[in-house]
Amino acid sequence: RIYGLLGRKLGHSWSAPIHHELGCGSYRLIELEPEALEGFLRREDIGGLNVTIPYKRAVMACCDEIDPLAKRIGSVNTIVRRGDGTLYGDNTDAYGFLEGAKFSGIKLTGKVLIYGFGGAARTIIAECVKAGCQVTIGTAPDFLEQGKKVVKELSENLGAKIKIILGEDISPCIVIKEHDAQRAVGRRQSIYYSHLAECTHWLNRHGLLLRGITQ
Repeated sequence: RIYGLLGRKLGHSWSAPIHHELGCGSYRLIELEPEALEGFLRREDIGGLNVTIPYKRAVMACCDEIDPLAKRIGSVNTIVRRGDGTLYGDNTDAYGFLEGAKFSGIKLTGKVLIYGFGGAARTIIAECVKAGCQVTIGTAPDFLEQGKKVVKELSENLGAKIKIILGEDISPCIVIKEHDAQRAVGRRQSIYYSHLAECTHWLNRHGLLLRGITQ
């Protein structure tokens, strides 16, 4: 059976040694180009996969069934082969994010600004909406039109009014960045979130920074 992390460029990943230490010696990194993705996922010897950039949305078309939350947010990061041979798509980013926030004593409340709208960000958006936060997505000019489509989709799927803005001209709020990032500056309260966080944090009058490591 094949077990591993599926992505395009995985040189940064610690997933294989982590899983080896946990007892899954066959776990490996699986780097594929987009045109090879569907053919690989049709293999019958797949046992289970973690999925990372840029395939969290693309793999959904190859799953026989998808967890309701993963379907609503449009992101799958875990695929398992069930007993009947079908592939089940799930999303564990929500659990990782919430546990990281809980570990660091962070309560999601009020206004939240999320930079980016990829697979992990979609999950964080859903959890912030669920917590009752006012969510705004921040993006760069080159990605504004794509971001507007994502905001429309998620607003409809999650039943919430999500906004999108350009630049950093924002009032103080919680800030969540989809990938590892620069240190917080100015008066922003900042959460920098990455998958499976090993978290450290500090709180001062300028805000909060939660840092982590990627898969």
